[in-house]
Amino acid sequence: MLSPVTDCPSVTKDRDEIADKCAWTFPAGNITLTNGSSFRLINLWSNKAYDAGKGMANGKRLRGCVDRMLK
Repeated sequence: MLSPVTDCPSVTKDRDEIADKCAWTFPAGNITLTNGSSFRLINLWSNKAYDAGKGMANGKRLRGCVDRMLK
């Protein structure tokens, strides 16, 4: 699914989808649901983290992938 607008929170400044920009970058651990199922979630891109030089690097070595929203 593509986002139709460029100011949508799911699209980066260069019009990439936030999950695609951090594909194959993962936080340290899995999440566990109340039923005991465990999942590994990919990180999401954060313009705020990128601008601050924080976050995990993606495949292009850009530091902006986060496992949660920065405050």
